[in-house]
Amino acid sequence: MEADDIIRICREVSQFSQLANFRFKALPIVAWEFADLRDFMNARAALMRAIEPVMMMTTRGGDLLRKVDDSTVEIDCHGVTFRLTCHQKVMTQHGPRGAAYI
Repeated sequence: MEADDIIRICREVSQFSQLANFRFKALPIVAWEFADLRDFMNARAALMRAIEPVMMMTTRGGDLLRKVDDSTVEIDCHGVTFRLTCHQKVMTQHGPRGAAYI
């Protein structure tokens, strides 16, 4: 998925929120759950490319990516929060770790 496609999705979701008068009542969240770690990492990388210009212009760039738990991260991207989850574990020198640690 390209950064332009992600930005277009965010604009559509934001526009829907405004038309439905949800703007200050609800936060749009897109939840993607992956079975495969590679797909999770590709989606995360694509979202990071989409918010790269925003991260360069703001001092709160680190706040745009949050680890929720062992298998879930949230990325704020153009007014939409993407919640990416992958329950696949990988073995590290510290024991099994979830996708959010990688």
